[in-house]
Amino acid sequence: MARLDRLQYLISFGYDGSRFYGVPNQPGLPTVGVTLRERLEAASGQRARALNFTARTDRGVHAVENLATCYFLPPMDEVAFEAAVAQDRPDGLERVVATRADFHTHARNVSRGKWYRYRLRTDGARRSSAEVSTGRLRGHKIHRPRSEGRGAGPISQDSPFASIRLRGWPSTPSRASWSGS
Repeated sequence: MARLDRLQYLISFGYDGSRFYGVPNQPGLPTVGVTLRERLEAASGQRARALNFTARTDRGVHAVENLATCYFLPPMDEVAFEAAVAQDRPDGLERVVATRADFHTHARNVSRGKWYRYRLRTDGARRSSAEVSTGRLRGHKIHRPRSEGRGAGPISQDSPFASIRLRGWPSTPSRASWSGS
């Protein structure tokens, strides 16, 4: 059943997290949420209502794909809106696509899970002081599970990372894929 009093949208987008202080609004700081809201509102000419996100990330974390939902009040030129949202801009958001959705669609209910991609350095080089001071190549050292022992081989792609621990972090099961750089 459609609601004629609103135009519900599902927005797919990625972003370069080095420019942002996470997804949630943080007064006085650039965030993914504020940047997406500004893009949507500039394209629609009205306020994006009930803007919600599938996942929230922290400062400096990149996202290949995140999802958001919101709605607008009619009348609105949907074709022009979708084209304007998709235009490349120097705002840090990438591959932004707005698609009409059923009014029951909500960002927190449309994802099938969270997948993390870790880029592990395989060249043996250490981070330079410039990379550390600018916040580039931020991350956490991943330690092998103790049960694998000293002669264990490399972590395989698409490993269940439940047995991997991050120093100082509680053990939480998740799945991840990684690629060497």
